[in-house]
Formats: sequence, structure tokens, C-alpha cells
Amino acid sequence: MARVVYFLGAGFSQPMGVPTLGEFIQVARDQQQNRDEFSYFGPLLEQIEGLHKAGSFFKSDLSNIEEVLSLLEADAFVNDQSLKERFKKLVCDVIKYHTPPIQPVPGKLPSNWQGLVFGGREPKWNEFGYFTLALLNLQLFLEPLGNNVKVSPEPNPATTYSVVTTNYDCVLENVCEYINGSKLFVTDKDKVGFHVVAASRTQVTTQGRVVLAKLHGSVANGEIIPPTWSKAPVPDFRDPWLQALKALSEAQEIRMIGYSLPESDSNVRYLLKSAAIRNRDLRRVDVICLDGNREQDRYNRFANFGGYKFRTLDTWQYLNNFFQRIVNVQSSPYPSSPSAALEATHAYFFKGQMI
Repeated sequence: MARVVYFLGAGFSQPMGVPTLGEFIQVARDQQQNRDEFSYFGPLLEQIEGLHKAGSFFKSDLSNIEEVLSLLEADAFVNDQSLKERFKKLVCDVIKYHTPPIQPVPGKLPSNWQGLVFGGREPKWNEFGYFTLALLNLQLFLEPLGNNVKVSPEPNPATTYSVVTTNYDCVLENVCEYINGSKLFVTDKDKVGFHVVAASRTQVTTQGRVVLAKLHGSVANGEIIPPTWSKAPVPDFRDPWLQALKALSEAQEIRMIGYSLPESDSNVRYLLKSAAIRNRDLRRVDVICLDGNREQDRYNRFANFGGYKFRTLDTWQYLNNFFQRIVNVQSSPYPSSPSAALEATHAYFFKGQMI
């Protein structure tokens, strides 16, 4: 049985509308203007405006939340804990606001139900929903009366997964919550979910065998490591880093999606190196990332491994190819197994198997 770790960065969630670091400041400004409850953004954004003086002396990208908070941290975060907490709340509120809810299709599911179980075509929850199912080795079947969708474990899956992410959002967890809370789905006695490890708390659902290690925390409880130059794992975040190290050390394949490998993220670089030292069976490191800011060059300089490949793709190309294998009933054989469809998609992009 193949052991695969998906390492997810900000580019993974971007198709859902979750902003990347470079989009964050403008998105926060727009959000403040739309809702009174976010009026507290104002003084924080004004403080960011005050940083423009740095640009008179040194190149600074004040549209990037990481650079902004790094400047503030160097100046005031160390001595002003309340400022740090307010910015953490801002980050969480922006992400939650821009993570759309799953809107179910009203009425009875149509004959082409496979493509509609996680709502209509916009936003793109079906692609992310089936990706979540694949990671959990779960499959769906329409019950005979056509009123409910049965969620059941895949029999004898060929691949098992773990997930490591630098993202704060709860896109994968939201899929699980939707399945567990919707009358559309019928599950076994156990709930659907990941073994989520984030900050000092380990959240485990009954069926949560698949690890989801959130290195920088989660908006679910507001405990996050702010995106600054010093994103070092503090003691409260020891558990997700240990779980990530364990998963990466045991992986046969590491698949990185939407993670740009920034020079400032030295802790993740050392995590990957430490895992490589421990790993005795690593065969592939596959990277899916856009290359608009020398991302491929950074990976090429970092990776020294014959099994490494970089593909200039966005998340949507990858997930949509996977989703079409689920809904295209003409495919042969029809992939009732989401994990089989996911493996076929990955082979299409990385192993030259045009299937």
C-alpha cells in the first residue's frame, strides 16, 4: 500500500476564494468597507499605512501580509501583545469571511448526482469535496430510493494519505462537517473526519485516522502563528510539527500543492530536510505550483533528489482533472473509488500515463 503525503500551501485554497498572503491587505480593506463588524480593521490598516516610510529606504512589499506583519513584529509585536492578538483576529476573520459555505442543491438529486453532492457548480466545493473523500479513502453510492448518498470506506485502497499544511483555513474540515451535518448523507456509526492536529489541541473525530497537521494553526480556534519572518514553531505548536515530521518521514511520495517554498520559511525547509534524513523509502517529491515569482528556481535549488519533479500548474487544473474522472460516466472503468481517480490524475500530470 503506497503512503502519500500531500503538503498544501496557500495556492491550494485560492480557487475557493481564500486570499493568498500577497492579496491579503487589499482583501481586508474591501472587507472592512462591506461590513460594520470589521470596523476594527481600520486602525490596524492605518498602522500598515504608516509603514510606507520603510519604502523610502528599502524595497518593501506592503501589499503582502507577511512583510507587513514582519515589519510590525520587528518594531512592536515583541512589546505589544494586544497588537499581535488583534492582527491574529484580523487574519482569521478575513479567511473565514472568504471561505464560502457549501450550498446544497435543493430537492432530490438528479441522475447526474455525482457532480452535485457538494452543491452547485459555484463555488467549487465538489472538486474539494471529492478530494477530501479521496484523502479519507471514502466513496459515495446513491441509495436505491435516490434520496440519500451512502458514505462508506473504500475496500482495500491501494493508497493511504496524510496531509501537512501551512494554511489556516478549514476547507478540508468544512467538507467533513457538511457530510456529518447534512441529511443528504448516510454514514456508518462513525463520523467522517481527519485526525486534526493544530496548536496545543489535538482534535480527533471517531473515524479520524488520516492525519491533518496544521503547522501554523487554524482559524477554527483562532490559535495561529502569524505570517511573519519568524514563523518558528512555539511550544503550543509542537504537536503538529511532530506529526508532520512523522508523516513526511514515513512517506513514499510527497506531493506539494500551491506551496511556493519562500526563502523566509526556513522552518519548513528544515522540516523537509529532517524528514528526508529519517525517511528510508522516499521515492518521489512532486510539486504543483505556479511559477510567477521564481518558484521553480527555488525548488530546483532546494531539491537534490532524482525523484523530484516540478509542474507549473494551479490547483484548479489538478482538481478539475480529478473531478472529471468522477463525473464522467463514460470513463472506463468508472472510478467509484475517489482515491483511484486521484491517483489516475496524478499519474496523468507526473508519470506520463495519459489516462
